[in-house]
Amino acid sequence: SFPTRRSSDLAGMALRHLPLGSDSEAIAAIRQMAPDIFHSFSSRRNALDVCAAQNAGVGVVITSRGNIRKWDEQLRVQDWELERNRATHRITAVSEAAAALCACIEGVGREKITVIHNGVEIPDLDRADSALRRELNLPEALQLVGYAGNYRGEKGHEDLIHAFRRVLDARPNTHLVCCGLNTQGRKAALEDLARHLGIASRVSLLDSRVDIGSLYRALDVYVHPSRSEGFSNSILEAM
Repeated sequence: SFPTRRSSDLAGMALRHLPLGSDSEAIAAIRQMAPDIFHSFSSRRNALDVCAAQNAGVGVVITSRGNIRKWDEQLRVQDWELERNRATHRITAVSEAAAALCACIEGVGREKITVIHNGVEIPDLDRADSALRRELNLPEALQLVGYAGNYRGEKGHEDLIHAFRRVLDARPNTHLVCCGLNTQGRKAALEDLARHLGIASRVSLLDSRVDIGSLYRALDVYVHPSRSEGFSNSILEAM
């Protein structure tokens, strides 16, 4: 569920917050919705939602695999994963790599996993867009390098900023632009890093944007330093 977003933001679909603090509340909420299919995209490391769906009598329970387990350095199946899988009838994966890891590490039969690649809305392909440069007061001659990704550790912003410091040594006529949700409050630390490296004036860390197409159209180079993507939406959008 997305309790902080309006239903109009997701094609008019009604949104309900699922109370996972109490099994009985969650089961009652799911029974009230009476879904035929329960599809969990949860990133929580537990089985509360799918077990509640199973106990509520939902006919089909589906879970998703959207990354390649970089959070799991030992590549060992977890007890909560086994519990989720026991309550799951089918698994969707965003890439063949994610599907292969699910089968190999979690021991799920490959016939139970379906690969559905991410899809994105194709932005306006008109390349003549200087809105972002005007907004940031950047000259047209400056080469823009950009990255769209929420400010989370696995997205690799620190690596990108350190690398960009070296880029500036060889390409001083370059500027880095990033945008994304500051979900873990990491943006301030990244700004401090840019100041520490002496490149704060050459790095723009923007908040999440509705007009993401204007970012892509303004860039000369798109770079994606993330450490855990299964099938990156941002790379697809940039392409």
